[in-house]
Amino acid sequence: MLKFIREEKGIISAYFGVLLLVFLLFSALGLDYGNAFVLKHQLQSACDAASLAGASAVSAKLITDGMGNVTGEKLVLDPVIAEARATDIWAQNVASLKFTAKGVTIVDTSNHLTLDSDGDGYLDTYRWGVTATVPSILAGPLTGMGNEISVTRVADSKVREP
Repeated sequence: MLKFIREEKGIISAYFGVLLLVFLLFSALGLDYGNAFVLKHQLQSACDAASLAGASAVSAKLITDGMGNVTGEKLVLDPVIAEARATDIWAQNVASLKFTAKGVTIVDTSNHLTLDSDGDGYLDTYRWGVTATVPSILAGPLTGMGNEISVTRVADSKVREP
């Protein structure tokens, strides 16, 4: 019996079996994180497009001095048109990227608004933000998030003066 215990023939098979399981686990984890990474970037691209569409709703406002003389012009965002354009582009991107089929759940898209980023009293920036959950088989449970990873993406687009 002692001779059988000391025998080392075939030990590579045992090592190979254990290492194969570890390798497969890390491969699956890499694929899971890779899928989540791609979906996060697709969400960011959709946010960027919606933000840019919202920032394209500009009109020129003439700036006058106290005497009524025109001293310049400023590009100003129209919040209603910006919201409509951004919402339309967002819907098109969500449909074309097929988020529903990929298991992405859009949780919140209420983080969108026009801003005065430079404090001059004119609306010049449009923000679009989204919170979504991305499906995860291994990464979510390992991080304690369940079968989904929560993702928040925000994009700001500022009107550029000519």
